[in-house]
Amino acid sequence: MGADGKTVAIRLPADTPPSSAKDGILQAEVPFQLENFASLQNQMAMGFLTLTDTRDEFFSTWDIGIDHNIAEGHNHVYTYEVDAGWKHNFNKSLTTVVGWRFANEEGTTDRAFAGVELWIPGGFRSSWQVDGMGDLRVGLAKSYHLMKRLEWFSAVHYDTGTQWAWTTGLDYELSGHFSLVAQYHSGEGMGLGLGFRF
Repeated sequence: MGADGKTVAIRLPADTPPSSAKDGILQAEVPFQLENFASLQNQMAMGFLTLTDTRDEFFSTWDIGIDHNIAEGHNHVYTYEVDAGWKHNFNKSLTTVVGWRFANEEGTTDRAFAGVELWIPGGFRSSWQVDGMGDLRVGLAKSYHLMKRLEWFSAVHYDTGTQWAWTTGLDYELSGHFSLVAQYHSGEGMGLGLGFRF
């Protein structure tokens, strides 16, 4: 109540000062936050690391395939695709992205990429990218909590250079920092492992 006993004072928390209006609605600025997830499985390792605020995100993602070559003395052969870049959110539905892709998969090389990400009805994230080799990559991803601790995730993309790739799996949260992951990847096969969040 205000000093007059009739009015109500409304205050925002001190750590979220208001920013300019976005889409006609007053927004609160969010300071940069560090987020990450990584999983280590018997057939691959994957994850992301982001530094993000209300509008901008600096990120790195990685997919590392582990081929167990038992016939030649159990030598491991690694394939990787690692993206590093910057995203800018214009609104809830539209994000632009620019970055650099490090890759050693057959028919690829390190290259720049740029594109847009669009959220579409049903909670799907679509991505549209073109890279420095002139290849187009179109993708679709979705995750869904089946239960409080159990999440299903799935993603697919088509790249004019590397063709189709898709994955689906389950993530069961053991604690705030650890989870069990079961995942099928079209290039790496079925795997089980641990997920880490810090």
